[in-house]
Amino acid sequence: YYDENGNAYKDVDYTDHGFPETHKVPHVHIIEIGNKIERKKRVNMKINEFMNLINQGFDLAFNYNDVFYTISLLDDANGVKKFGIGGDNGTQHLFDTFKSIPDFVLQRKTIKEIIENASEEEIFY
Repeated sequence: YYDENGNAYKDVDYTDHGFPETHKVPHVHIIEIGNKIERKKRVNMKINEFMNLINQGFDLAFNYNDVFYTISLLDDANGVKKFGIGGDNGTQHLFDTFKSIPDFVLQRKTIKEIIENASEEEIFY
């Protein structure tokens, strides 16, 4: 949802991102006025840009070896952010820390390697 100036103020997701116990369907993300949401395909994204978007509360999804993964902010209670990943192959993982996300291994590659070496893989946010 956007205001008359094109600023996003609400995003509604119609998936639980692989985490039905923490995401009801649909669920709403409230966005600070001024932050714009862009849902578009990206390739050759640097891990810092990827991590900054996740930290801002964007759900980042990517396709790797025919598996669709989504990394999401699951909880922001008491100023503590918790993140998780879900895949359409049944993968579910809650990250211990935000900084551990790039080093998490999926199919023998770290998320950092997958994101920074994306060629035909697609990244959406």
